[in-house]
Amino acid sequence: MSGMRKKQREQAAQEPQRTPVDFAQGKPRYATQMRRRRNRRYGLIAALLILGVAAGVLAVLLADWLIAK
Repeated sequence: MSGMRKKQREQAAQEPQRTPVDFAQGKPRYATQMRRRRNRRYGLIAALLILGVAAGVLAVLLADWLIAK
């Protein structure tokens, strides 16, 4: 049994995306998708940066503890 619902399995392949500009309204149609993608990327970068800083702090604390012994 897969975790997918029956409806999702039976759906056809995704339709190709429409043109990125809705000429009738004169604005980008996928602006919200682009914003979400950018925000997700920024969140990932922030998480990796925080993990890197935390690993550095732990390495310094461990080195200090080993030298003190």
